[in-house]
Amino acid sequence: MNGSRTRRSFHAILTAISLAAVCAALCPSIGRADGRVDSNVPPGTPPEIAAIMRKVQAGKRPTGADIAKLQAWSQKLVEKVNGQVGNGSQYRPPTRTAPGSQAAAQRGEQEGIPCTIHVSANYSGHSENSSEEYQTNYTARAMLYPRLNGTGDYWATMMDPNAEVSSFRFEPLAAASGATIAKAGGGSYHFRSKDNKGNGSDSKGTLTQGIFSMQLVTTGKSDLLYPSGGGGGVAKGTTTTYDKDRSVTSNDPGGSGGGLSVPFAAENVLLGPGKSTPIPKMTLSYRALVAAIKSGATATITGNENASNLSVGGMTYSAQSSISITLRPKPMDILIEPVNKRLYEAWEPMPDATDTSHPELFGDPKPLAVHIVMHDASKPPTAKSDGGLTQPNTQIGGLIDIYLHDVSDQKGVCMDFPADSPAKKGLFFPADQPPGIVRVDEQHVKTTSATAREATVNVCARDTGAYGKIDAKCETLGLDSKCVRNTDTFLSIPLDDDFNNIADQYEIEKGIFDRKLGANWDEEDKPAGWKTPGDGFSLYEEYRGFLIDNPDHSETFQRLGQEKRKLFVFPTGDDREIYRQGADLYANASGVDVYYVHQRARLKDIGGTFNPRWINFNTTPYSTPQAAVWMMDLHLPDKTAFTRPVAGSDEARPQCPMTTDCIAISRPAITHEIDDWAGVLPANTPMESLFPDAQQGCTDGHIDVAEAEATMQARKPALVDRLILFSAAHELGHATGGRHHGLDQYLDYASHNNLTKKQNKDAQEKWYSSGDHDCLMRYWHFDTNWTEFMLFLAGKWNLLTPSTGGKWGFCSADLPNMHMKE
Repeated sequence: MNGSRTRRSFHAILTAISLAAVCAALCPSIGRADGRVDSNVPPGTPPEIAAIMRKVQAGKRPTGADIAKLQAWSQKLVEKVNGQVGNGSQYRPPTRTAPGSQAAAQRGEQEGIPCTIHVSANYSGHSENSSEEYQTNYTARAMLYPRLNGTGDYWATMMDPNAEVSSFRFEPLAAASGATIAKAGGGSYHFRSKDNKGNGSDSKGTLTQGIFSMQLVTTGKSDLLYPSGGGGGVAKGTTTTYDKDRSVTSNDPGGSGGGLSVPFAAENVLLGPGKSTPIPKMTLSYRALVAAIKSGATATITGNENASNLSVGGMTYSAQSSISITLRPKPMDILIEPVNKRLYEAWEPMPDATDTSHPELFGDPKPLAVHIVMHDASKPPTAKSDGGLTQPNTQIGGLIDIYLHDVSDQKGVCMDFPADSPAKKGLFFPADQPPGIVRVDEQHVKTTSATAREATVNVCARDTGAYGKIDAKCETLGLDSKCVRNTDTFLSIPLDDDFNNIADQYEIEKGIFDRKLGANWDEEDKPAGWKTPGDGFSLYEEYRGFLIDNPDHSETFQRLGQEKRKLFVFPTGDDREIYRQGADLYANASGVDVYYVHQRARLKDIGGTFNPRWINFNTTPYSTPQAAVWMMDLHLPDKTAFTRPVAGSDEARPQCPMTTDCIAISRPAITHEIDDWAGVLPANTPMESLFPDAQQGCTDGHIDVAEAEATMQARKPALVDRLILFSAAHELGHATGGRHHGLDQYLDYASHNNLTKKQNKDAQEKWYSSGDHDCLMRYWHFDTNWTEFMLFLAGKWNLLTPSTGGKWGFCSADLPNMHMKE
């Protein structure tokens, strides 16, 4: 029942007796010191062998023929336990040689029959001074070596190899190397004892390596089999010892888990060779076991035992035990599947609210539930209903360990939140698990039962790009999981049939699943005609997503798409709403998707600039640094708007976000410029008194000069805002590679001529105002034709669309220079 009452195995007793008999026969000095000889012939020994034994005990030397007879007799005794049987088995144990080989025959070995054995036992005992309780459930695998020859009383005739008796020997399943016992079983135990002085102990834990060894023999009492043996194994648990004042808890490396006499049978004390076998209490049937052996198929026999008022060692016990022996167990699998197929297929990782503490940004997603189930591999999986969970269909179970592995390990929750976050596993098992599951750590849970046949576990994410795999093992049965969806040994989280660490649902939503793009993909070609494809953000980063600023200045998480290039803009200061409108104008003109940064904390320093610009700072294996574009007012008195490159970057070359320090738009300078421009339409000035260019512009633009002059001063604030808006769109063109029209021609002309200030201005007006009138990069206010200029001043043209009535865009001179990444 426990380590204090472990009996020697029946096989060991038999072997010791037979070898002692041989040794006694070969050693004539056996006898008493006073010269008298004791008769020590085991009862039931064949007369011829008994005579030789007595001859030796009388001090006579055995002849060679005597020794040969003793050896033959001893060999037959061994074969009585280990002899051949013709029905064979499902497979040969790795430590056995092939049946029929000479070496096997010499050792009396045979091919065994694999078995899975499940034992349940519990008892409670008490005496006048103490009490104890014990419970155990465990599963083990063993090999059965039967010797079928009748139903006589095995114990009474054990010394006669010709007796018509049968034996069934169960040995622990050995590892392939033959050096150690295989990890082929496991279970749980709990032992409690105490005395009337308050002293006691409490040991509990799991069997991490279940072992079972038993011998069943015929009794001569019809169908009954007598069991002898035990089970147990390496245990992991704790033992607490206590008295009335204190308690001490220590690790239990296995003592309390091993040595259980199973089946219970504590009253069945072996009486010695030649004695009649006691009547067994365990209801194991000879006929059922023989039928199972001869069937050559999977079969199970069971036995039960109950005892009450059983007196052993001064204790009175009540006990129950049961054993289930499955011969040739069918191959088993551990299947792994989502609890809800539809939810699994649609699942995209979102951080658990309790882990990020930001449900306002990411909501409160529910854990993904995964089901693990023991399954008879010879049968197709079955479910209670269409689309329901696979049902367990095995007779045995075990301790099931469930693991997350190959899990993403990245900084942050998404690409730009939070800053300075340490790397963490993207998937984890939360502490709150369904009943029957205990969390070992964030990447490992297991069943509380050592005989579980199924389990359901919850998995959460802390990263919007989290990915990994979940699998299960039952070391007690030597099983690894298989996915119900395919031939994998794991279930991918999220669903990722194209193996790019991106949820298939996202790719389906974006219409790209069939393209089988890799996580590093960055080849957006819209808008068309640009210098290079892509925008600097990999497909995985766009899927992992960013926090962005909404029009109402609330912040939200968003996964990006792949149809167009993407640009992040950070408008700051009092004019940020106007900057944003200008960025919207740029987006409409370019076809680029523009996203807005909510706050400075969503950016990190990337080096070389005063402002933090790094937008994808929570890097992934699929990341290269990419910058957002700042838009700000530097309050410069003499420079209305410009795109300032980072230090060391040539201002004349086409820029991109990574080479852009910031876009500086000066309200004071633009206000001053509008004030200057307003002088073209002084109040109460007749048409003929205006500049000739202004007169022509008013005529061509059908402008009522008197009305325009009368409202000029009131209109100036709106003109300032409109020019700031347009400047924002124009400068974003610079930040993505757009250049002034005719810039190269102007630079070449200026470098070869010593220009006066007026000549330089005239040259800029000539080339900067040239080209497509619908292009955002054209200097419309430099045109020698003042029509557009006068329309703007008169409030007849708001700059949101070209004066032509078309749509702003970027012309063929600009597109070949435009790009988002270096």
